[in-house]
This record gives sequence, C-alpha cells and structure tokens, in this order.
Amino acid sequence: MSKANVPLGTYAHHERHWHYVRQRRTRKAKHTTKEILIGQIISVVGAVVAGLVLDFNKAELATMAGVFLILPGVFDLGGSVAGAMGARLNHRLDEGAPVRHVTRDALVHAFMLICFSAVFLGLFGAIFGRFLFDADLWRLFMVTFMSAVAAAAVGLPVIAVATVFAKKRGLDADNFIGPIETSVFDTLTILTVTLMVVSLR
Repeated sequence: MSKANVPLGTYAHHERHWHYVRQRRTRKAKHTTKEILIGQIISVVGAVVAGLVLDFNKAELATMAGVFLILPGVFDLGGSVAGAMGARLNHRLDEGAPVRHVTRDALVHAFMLICFSAVFLGLFGAIFGRFLFDADLWRLFMVTFMSAVAAAAVGLPVIAVATVFAKKRGLDADNFIGPIETSVFDTLTILTVTLMVVSLR
C-alpha cells in the first residue's frame, strides 16, 4: 500500500503512540534522576558524619600501632559486600521471589562472606602491621576481624531493610542504595574499630 493510500487515522494513531512513549520515558528519566540525587545527598551527609566520627576518635585509634593500615580494607570489605547484597536482593525481588526467603538468604550469604574475608584481611593486615610498625600481631588481627564482623552484623540488616522498603515504595534501589551502604559502613567501621581498640589495648 502506498503512503498516499494509508488512512489518516493510522498516522494519528502512531503519533499518539510515540507521544505517549516519549512522555513515559521523560517521566522515568526524571524519576531516576531524582532518586540518584537523593542518593548522592545521603552520600555527602554520610561522608561528613563518618569524617567527624573519625576525627573525634583518632586519638583512641592512634594508641594501637597499625590500626590506620587496616582501616581502608575494613571500609571496602563491608561496603563492597553490602552493595552486592543490595543489588542481588533488588533483582531477586524484581523476579517476584518471596521477600522473607530472599532477604534471609541474602543476609546469611553476605555475612558469611564478610566473616570469611575478614580472616584473610586480618591476617594480611596484622602481618604488614607487624613488619612496618612493629604492631601486636594478635591484637591487630582481632581488631580487624571483630570490627568487620560487628559492622556487618549491624549494617547488613539496615541495607536489606532499606532495599525491601524501597521496592515496596516502587523505587529502584539500584539508584541510591550504593551511597547509603557506603555511608552506613564508613560510620559503623570507625565506631567498631574504635570500640575494639579500646577493649583490647
């Protein structure tokens, strides 16, 4: 059929269709941008809070040799595992899996992974701390391991609850859970490391 013979109603229908598609995509883009902006605001606030907590506790942390050596590792361990857990949980919920079942599985797997990884992180941190700063091998290992485990015990449930809550509100957790878990684990890590240093010195 030539273009001249196509009914005018067909063109009108296509025009309305693509106009609707464009509006829907525009709304989705604005919604996504808003979620990402909220996540970045949370990240900035969390970074400031974590920095203040670190500044308030740096004198306590400085009393144990090698502590500042293991801090970046403990930060990254909790944040990385929590981010992966949140993404996995979000996508499993997208597939329609039972909330309680997938949340429990995600928490158990993430916590076991952190415990397992914290052993190696503690060993390497303690060895390097001993070699570079003449740190107490056992105490530095225990500070690393117990801090990572304690931060995970508190932080992982917070991230899981935030992910499920976001999903129930119709939000895409992938857009802002990352900044939340970074802020949560940065602050928790500083607090738990400080508590471990005070209890073991």
